[in-house]
Amino acid sequence: MARSARNAVGAFVAAGAAGTVLLLAGCASAVSGIARTAEGAASPATSSSIPTSAPVASTTPTTATAATTAAATTATTRTPVTGDTDRSVAPDPFGSISASTTVGGSGPLDLQTTAWFTAMCEGAQPLTDLADDMESLSSADAVIDAFSEFGALMTTLSTDLADVPPPTFPGGEEYAANVVDGFDRMGTLFTDAADALAEGDTSVLLGLEDELAADGPLQQLSGTDVSPDLQDAVEALPACQALYAG
Repeated sequence: MARSARNAVGAFVAAGAAGTVLLLAGCASAVSGIARTAEGAASPATSSSIPTSAPVASTTPTTATAATTAAATTATTRTPVTGDTDRSVAPDPFGSISASTTVGGSGPLDLQTTAWFTAMCEGAQPLTDLADDMESLSSADAVIDAFSEFGALMTTLSTDLADVPPPTFPGGEEYAANVVDGFDRMGTLFTDAADALAEGDTSVLLGLEDELAADGPLQQLSGTDVSPDLQDAVEALPACQALYAG
């Protein structure tokens, strides 16, 4: 995922649903790439090669790659919807979604809102660092370790954010709760996938991809959008700037 993954997490932090599309597409692409490694492995299952006994032949990496490209392209195009503080949601490559709620309002961030987004960006940074290396994984041990770490990081971020007072803008409490729940569920998905891979079950890759692409754990954000003022303010926070610089 490299640069696209870094941008996806950064976009998710500030742009809600639009970033969710990118993050889901990026994760699906990474999972598909790992599944391709499993499918194409010629050697028997060992501690250094991904087992090939699982039915991975039905994986469609071309579709996932196309979805990632489509998401990255459409997410940069924002067409105003109702009102001058709305920002449209990029089309979902896995289905049709539309924003039903816009949060954020206008004006500068207060201290509590600044603290919440700062905590979120600081917690998300390790995710982008790990995602940068995901496509290069080729051994079972490396995949298991990466999935386990990805899950642990997401679970930790969810736990830490739950202890931070939510943003104060209208809808901020629900927005924060959705983000916390989304990261918690994503953490569980990747941790469970790592455990299954450790037992030699590569079919979990297909299940994980389905979870991400269909009714995934971050899809609850698909009905939430943020105002341009909020996105701009979050992007300007020192802790968040690195997420957009990659």
